[in-house]
Amino acid sequence: MNTIICGVDVSKGWLDAHVEPCGAASRFANDAAGVANLAVWCQGHDVELVVMEASGGYERMAFLLLWEIGQPCSMANARSVRYFAEAMGFLEKTDRIDAAMIAR
Repeated sequence: MNTIICGVDVSKGWLDAHVEPCGAASRFANDAAGVANLAVWCQGHDVELVVMEASGGYERMAFLLLWEIGQPCSMANARSVRYFAEAMGFLEKTDRIDAAMIAR
């Protein structure tokens, strides 16, 4: 059984999201309205778990707002995500690539 996971790369202004296994990707503002849009987008893709990269506190609001509406969430260590991406052969670092690696 496959679990549908949404990986989210968090920055001050943006939430870059990627859903596995379907490969859908999108970008949302890192504010309350953007998190609400992310939640609707995740529901539309039947996401079972949202995994966010811990990003110096910029992830806190998104995590809490998603958790409050009942969307299961977790945090991933940013260094571990980078090591995993490098092990998978992705040496460049972009928000979109990081979101995909978090989802995987």
